[in-house]
Amino acid sequence: MVKKITSLTDQSINHFKRQYLVGVFAFFLCVVCLFPLNIFAHIQPVQAFHDQTQIKRFLQDSNGFIWSLGQSGLKRFDGFETINFSMQGPYKLPFSWIKDALIVQNMMYIATENRGLWQLNLNNFKSKQLLNFEQASNLERLKFHADSLYILGREGFSQYNIAKAQYSILSKQYTSLFADVFGDSIYFSDENRMIKFHIKSGTYSVAATFKQKINEIVASNDVLMVTAGKHVAFLNNTTLSDEKDIQPAKLKIESPNAEYTKHFKAAPLTKVILPTPVSSATFTDETKEFLLSLSNGELITLSSKTFTRVANRYDIGSAKNATAMLIDRTNSLWIASSSGVSPNVKLPFRLHNIKFPVKNNEIDMLIANDIIWLGSNGAGLFRYDIDAKELIPDAIFNSAVPNARINEFSEHNGNLYIPTYEGVYKYTPETGRVSRLIKEFDDQLFLSSQIINDKLYLGCNEGGLAIVDLSTNTLIHHIKEGANELLSGEVLTASHVGSEIWVATAKGINVLNATNHTLKSTVTLPTHAKVIAVTAINNKIYVSTYGDGLYVLNQAGELINRLNTSSKVLSAKPLNSELYVTTREGLYIVDTTTDTFTQLAGSRQLTFSSPMFLHNDKLIGAGFFGLVEIPVKRSQEIITRPAITRITHNGNTLFNKHSLSLESSKDVVSFNLSSFDYRDSNAMRFKYRLNEGQWNEISGHSLTLTQLQPDDYLLEFKGANALGNWSAESTFARLTVLIPWYKTSLAITLYILIALITVALIIWVLQMKVKNAHNLQQLLSNEIYLKGHSIEQIKYNFNHIKQYIKSQNTAAIEQVCNDSLALLTKQQDEIVPSQLADKNLKDGLWYFANYLQEYFDVNITLDNHFSQSALPTDIQQDVYRMVYEAVSFAIHQSFDRSFNLRLVNVHSSFLIELFDEGEGLLNLKNELNSHLGLFILKSLIKKYQAKLDCSTHYNHGSYMCISFSSERIIPVHKEY
Repeated sequence: MVKKITSLTDQSINHFKRQYLVGVFAFFLCVVCLFPLNIFAHIQPVQAFHDQTQIKRFLQDSNGFIWSLGQSGLKRFDGFETINFSMQGPYKLPFSWIKDALIVQNMMYIATENRGLWQLNLNNFKSKQLLNFEQASNLERLKFHADSLYILGREGFSQYNIAKAQYSILSKQYTSLFADVFGDSIYFSDENRMIKFHIKSGTYSVAATFKQKINEIVASNDVLMVTAGKHVAFLNNTTLSDEKDIQPAKLKIESPNAEYTKHFKAAPLTKVILPTPVSSATFTDETKEFLLSLSNGELITLSSKTFTRVANRYDIGSAKNATAMLIDRTNSLWIASSSGVSPNVKLPFRLHNIKFPVKNNEIDMLIANDIIWLGSNGAGLFRYDIDAKELIPDAIFNSAVPNARINEFSEHNGNLYIPTYEGVYKYTPETGRVSRLIKEFDDQLFLSSQIINDKLYLGCNEGGLAIVDLSTNTLIHHIKEGANELLSGEVLTASHVGSEIWVATAKGINVLNATNHTLKSTVTLPTHAKVIAVTAINNKIYVSTYGDGLYVLNQAGELINRLNTSSKVLSAKPLNSELYVTTREGLYIVDTTTDTFTQLAGSRQLTFSSPMFLHNDKLIGAGFFGLVEIPVKRSQEIITRPAITRITHNGNTLFNKHSLSLESSKDVVSFNLSSFDYRDSNAMRFKYRLNEGQWNEISGHSLTLTQLQPDDYLLEFKGANALGNWSAESTFARLTVLIPWYKTSLAITLYILIALITVALIIWVLQMKVKNAHNLQQLLSNEIYLKGHSIEQIKYNFNHIKQYIKSQNTAAIEQVCNDSLALLTKQQDEIVPSQLADKNLKDGLWYFANYLQEYFDVNITLDNHFSQSALPTDIQQDVYRMVYEAVSFAIHQSFDRSFNLRLVNVHSSFLIELFDEGEGLLNLKNELNSHLGLFILKSLIKKYQAKLDCSTHYNHGSYMCISFSSERIIPVHKEY
């Protein structure tokens, strides 16, 4: 219907008449080329296995991975990525040419052609050889029963007990290529014979002999299927019950064309003859059916209950010469053939391929009084017998209205109301009467019809809404587009919602009073998509749009939800608490209690054109493909929790890990996920949350995390299968982001200890500086005191000498003079070198620097650049005293212990430069006039008319410079 709507919106009636003539011509062309329609494009072979030759078997492990075995090794597939296990590459195997394998408790046991028997641990991918080539060669099949592997090959039959690691050869006379476990026995092929091995007794018996070689043996719980050439034999528990009574003579089956002979008393074996030989076979436990892939590519399904052929539930396209088959846990069928590898989705419905003899196979359907009516787009009206699969044209209506193009039609009291391109017709099948309604609408194209309260609501392409009273078959209302009327003249449907009629138009929804059909309100949607249908259920209103999915409104018309089914929705039909939504891209089932939806498996490629109808406990839908028949009671949808297929940490790949420690927040970790739904891997979705926080959907199938703060994290993952159903169970992973070493408690303790030691050292240094400054000040005071004391003593001695001279006591005079000299010598040895005494300037400075270093731990670096011979002795003494006074002040003011002294004679100037790493010299100039201790320095500067500068030295420390001209030296000697 929508295709018609979208193509006819802006076209005139004359254009439709031209199309009508073209349709008549197309009718005759299509009649001669009528053929069944296959709506399924063949699923392309999975690219993951395109380079693997001679696949011998598919396996699915307990996690859900698909494993393929072949000549080159193993492949593991998760729906997105493939990991190769071979003799070359990052995941190495010590063997190749795999013939068979099976999985027991997450251990894969592998039979090779020329490397013996191996065990592969699926947790860590480590392999172990169980039997070497000399013990077991040319292996073909592995079977497991009661803790033992039974090994079959071209050189015999043997057993390996896994628990005891014991190997024993059972027989060397059989050459077996096919086998299976059935009951407590193993049945295997020996050319054209089927041999039964009694596991408990360890004896053999011949179960059957075929004229051709056996090419497959498959067992179910109670039926054993054997194929030989084109023939299939079924053996059940009844026929095998007397097998122990082996007769010496072969008993022929009562058939002249028998292809095999049974060797025991029982009823004849059930036989099926196939078109071509079997290439591969498997059994599905869900439907109790055997699936056989024939050499010509055809798929045959045989019932294990009736031993007859039944309808296929898979569409495999062409799979010629298949070598391996597997039905995974989502009931997808895997086949490896000459065409590659294909996972084929099981169809949970039955298709009826119907093709009308017209170009456009769009079908409108109506089920009334258990009759399935089909309206075509140019071939008229048909009935369909769904049991007989017979399409029956309605000769009466098609004669009255030739080549009718039928839109959405309705039924009321045994009458069909059929909108067409040429008008609206009332058809009574019981009487065969066809009449035209509302002839005044000859120029209108009718799009839909609905029966509400004995009234017929007709939606027009441009003329608005026509309402017909079915009791009189007359037009009672015609509502057009305009102010206070419809939003658009293109009316697509009318629906009964409580006491209102909701009219869906191309520009929105008009709400009418159901009694007088006056306009009550309008409902607008967030987008301008066309409204196709309106459905009321569970006090909610579901609005189907063509282009924007499904909107959910409350009774007041307010938006409460939006469901992203397919964008092109055609209809929504309620059944119980579910809503069956037909779209251009399959069928969706909406749970109206939770507003969650799922897509019917395998329906993605179905293009619907009509709503679903209930018929004999089945849902019937129509589309361009024909009809689809869906059981109301469907098997429970398979939803598996997601799994972490691999973890990548800083470029390193990890498998089978669910906890990880990161060294720092800069580490990068990625999680690859899969729900193992191979029906449509690209449709799988995933979401995660950290520490039970907000759920976040993952783009693709991989989550990458970085810049995580140091902490413990619990990651929770959920996955949606190919149909959009989210898993109830979650998968968890734990991350621990470690604190950097420099933030650990040990490091912090060390930092505190270092800080305490540093503070203690600083306090100690400050105390030492204060103590040294005090000592230096005390030393200067002692110098003054000692100097004054010596002068007083010498003065006293001279008074005695004056008295002794008067008395001419020469001996006493000599004694007093000796005492004075001794006193002066002692004073010179003990006092601070504040004067140059009898040393030259350079020697005196060197002595002064050593004195400060030895007694006060003060370092003075000397840098002398002057000619000592050019300086008179008295100037050397004054320069020395200037240095002494400046250094003494700096030591007292500064907490630093290092100084640089530089004396330079440049031309006629003499410079005294002192550098302090502290700030002791900055206040020297300011303190010169006020500080009593700087009196001598001030006097010397004045004496030589010198210039004093103090400043910061290169933003660090302090600097002093005393400069004077040698030409201005006043030759006046004065001691201080």
